[in-house]
Amino acid sequence: MHESRIPSINSGKRQRPFSSASLPDEDRLPEIHVTKKRHSALANITNVVMSSGVTSMASKSSMKAEPFSSPYQSQRQSTNMRLLNKYFYGDPTVIEEVKKRERKVLKDIHISSNQIKEVDAELENLNNNIIPQLKYDLNKKSNIFRHMKQDTLSMQEQLYQLNNDCDLKKKNHELMLNNLSLKHSVNMQDMMNYWHQKISEKRHDWELKIQKLKQTEPDPAVLNDIKMLKAEKQEREKTLQELKNANESELQDHENKLKTEFEQFKQEKKKPLAKSISENKKLNSELNELIEKKKSLLRKIDDKINEENSLREAIKERNLALKALNDSIEPIEHELSHLQLKFRSEKEITDAIKSQAKQAETEYTKQYDRMEQEQLQRRILENTIDDLDGHIRCFAYINCNDHDEYEVDYMNKCIIGDHDTFYFNRVLPRDLVSPLALFSSECFTFIDSSLKGGKSCNIISINDDLRKQFLETIQQKYPNLKILVQMVVLNDDDSSKDLLNLEDSDLSAVIEEKCIDFHARRLPITEVDGYMVSDFNGIHVTKFEIFRDEHNFESIFFIQAPKQEVDKLNVIRTSKLKGTPVSTFLQSLLSRLQSLIVFNFDTLDSSLLQLSQTLHKLPNPK
Repeated sequence: MHESRIPSINSGKRQRPFSSASLPDEDRLPEIHVTKKRHSALANITNVVMSSGVTSMASKSSMKAEPFSSPYQSQRQSTNMRLLNKYFYGDPTVIEEVKKRERKVLKDIHISSNQIKEVDAELENLNNNIIPQLKYDLNKKSNIFRHMKQDTLSMQEQLYQLNNDCDLKKKNHELMLNNLSLKHSVNMQDMMNYWHQKISEKRHDWELKIQKLKQTEPDPAVLNDIKMLKAEKQEREKTLQELKNANESELQDHENKLKTEFEQFKQEKKKPLAKSISENKKLNSELNELIEKKKSLLRKIDDKINEENSLREAIKERNLALKALNDSIEPIEHELSHLQLKFRSEKEITDAIKSQAKQAETEYTKQYDRMEQEQLQRRILENTIDDLDGHIRCFAYINCNDHDEYEVDYMNKCIIGDHDTFYFNRVLPRDLVSPLALFSSECFTFIDSSLKGGKSCNIISINDDLRKQFLETIQQKYPNLKILVQMVVLNDDDSSKDLLNLEDSDLSAVIEEKCIDFHARRLPITEVDGYMVSDFNGIHVTKFEIFRDEHNFESIFFIQAPKQEVDKLNVIRTSKLKGTPVSTFLQSLLSRLQSLIVFNFDTLDSSLLQLSQTLHKLPNPK
């Protein structure tokens, strides 16, 4: 944990108190209050102590002020002595001033005592309520963890036995494969020998036929005529090629000559015009430069005049302010010395509280880290148990407090009705677990284990719209990976849509053994937030392709099914495939990929509860 989980000491708010056992210097504050009570109000005002009519210089507080002594300190002491003499001799003005200061001191003491009472009340609340509750929660979680550890050990023994059985079956299978490969090689050798024999016989027959044809010679007169015709043909072709080459060379020479003459003609005609144009441009540029230079000089002159006037006004204001500061510096210096003394005493108290708060923060951080580690291990164990169970995971996300017909048992992960009990993998209250916490903590263990195992997975949210929260969770958990997104709406009654490319009406899907792919547009995850529509008919499917490297990726499907589309999920109860596209798609997802279904209960609906138990009994694909 790198950041503080308790309020900072330097913040403007009043700090939470600590227990008396964590304060090493607990007797220091009472001593300070007792010392203040021994001094009279007049001593706090004039820095002198009254003792049976005899005036003496002040006490320990004035001794502590020695490091700050200055020429103003001696002047202040003499002024206080004169005020004290006037007070003894009955000067009404001085007596009234002393009474005002006494009332102010009493008021400050009253405020400090109220603050001390508030601190004591908060300290008592912390010791009586918060700390015992934290200890009770930690003991309860440690008991749960111990039971889970025992269950895990028994499951590990079963896994060890299953691994031994698998190794034995693998060895038997390898022996069978070796036997079959040997038989296959013998059969292949026999077939090759048979076909080599056939080929050699056919080759011998054809060689005999070729030998017979070579022995039959044609008529010599016909051969001579053929040779003469071939020679004449070659001479004619050679003559024709020479004529073509000569024509092409003459044509190329004539074209080059015409191009050269045309370029010379153009250059001769352009020379006078180009010269006049260049001179005109040069003159125009010089004129524009002079005009701009004139304008800039005029602006500089105006700026200098304005700057001079503003400097004069500023000098006057500074002189007046300097005079006022010189007049007010003397009372400020007196107040500064008093504040320095007060600051020093307050700083000592603050440093002591800071050190105690730092120790408490360190201890709290250690306990919080330990609790988070235990929570992570709990989620991993629960996910492993769900994998071994082999059924579709079903979470109940409850948003209601008054249950007339049902009772929610969070400990046993079930909802109890009058006649039936409905079991879930998790039962989570919405007022304690936010949607982001639902996906980042409870659901992410399932997602991460699927992706690390090289498997695609899908999450179905029924009733409430949780698409934005799931999108934010994927962005937070995989900030450094390449993620492409497809976003479509599937509907039986209307045409399905590609939300990232509304112009493309040709939307189709390819259902394979371990994955389902859409012929739709893909965009990076940072660009799809604006394409998410709130009003749609059917089910909303978002496919995330998470790339571990340049070419390999795993898929996560997030299906948002509104309440009016829940009836389409009832087709999954039967083993027969239905004809509608939505039901076929949903059945393919549940039968091919690891699935997790989140049931959002605004109210505990009996039809949704029955559907959850039906889906919970379906097996998850391996």
